[in-house]
Amino acid sequence: MAEELPYVPSGRLEHRDSMGNGGIIGAGDVQMMCAGTGVRHSEGNPSAREAVHLLQIWVLPPRRDLPPACGQRHGLAAEVPLFDMAPPTPG
Repeated sequence: MAEELPYVPSGRLEHRDSMGNGGIIGAGDVQMMCAGTGVRHSEGNPSAREAVHLLQIWVLPPRRDLPPACGQRHGLAAEVPLFDMAPPTPG
C-alpha cells in the first residue's frame, strides 16, 4: 500500500477512481490518494491539444491498514517556495 501524490506544474490531468472520485487536477494543484485496501484509478490528459506535465510521487505510509482516501489541494504551487537548481556562479 502506498500513497500517491500527483503534482501538476502545467496542463491538466483527469482523475477517476473506484471510490467514485473524479475530476481535473489543474496547474499548481496536488492530489493525495491512499489506496488503502485496494482502490483502482486512472489518470490521463483530457486535452488532445494541450500538454500536461506531471510529477508523480509515491510515499510509503507510516503504518498499514489505512482506509482508502482521496483529496485535492488547489493552488498549492503558490504556497511552495521556489529555488534555483543552477550551480552557484564563481566569485
